[in-house]
Amino acid sequence: MQAFALPPPVPASATHAPRQCPAPMASGGAMGSKPKKWLKGQALSGVAQISEYLHARLAWRGKEIFAVVFLDTKSRIIWGGDMFRGGRDSVTVSVAEIARAAYRHGAHSVIVSHNHPTGDPTPSVRDIRLTRRLRLVMALAGVPLLDHIIVSTNAVHSMAQLGPWDAPLEEFAALLEAPDSEERS
Repeated sequence: MQAFALPPPVPASATHAPRQCPAPMASGGAMGSKPKKWLKGQALSGVAQISEYLHARLAWRGKEIFAVVFLDTKSRIIWGGDMFRGGRDSVTVSVAEIARAAYRHGAHSVIVSHNHPTGDPTPSVRDIRLTRRLRLVMALAGVPLLDHIIVSTNAVHSMAQLGPWDAPLEEFAALLEAPDSEERS
């Protein structure tokens, strides 16, 4: 099975609609039914597979749940589970706690996901800000964030496919590489 690889970023001019989930889920249950437990050691081959897996885990939940999947170097699940639980329309997430957990589990990369019980998987401004902050922190920690997948009852939305996924990191890297005003040659 191939290692998990994100597709190239979608051009900024392109629009991205949520991907509809099929009724029978790959995890073995019908949409809306409670799925099997997280499968430690399962290799993930791409966005479609992880999207269906997370949809099966989160779509049926009535409150917002923020889940994390830690992967090894071969894109196999080291640990996956719910990290934060919220209310009907929000969940409080600690970026620092995700970074600590990634180190604790020896993760090589991470995928995060949360559900929108209201039914619309479109990312909110808060979702986009959280994703940018999480991407920066995880990049500095050496454990890249591969995707933030938003799940509703009948669709999933991959934030990595929304647009220029690397733009905020490139801007941050440029700041780090800029010569210091105190530096003299």
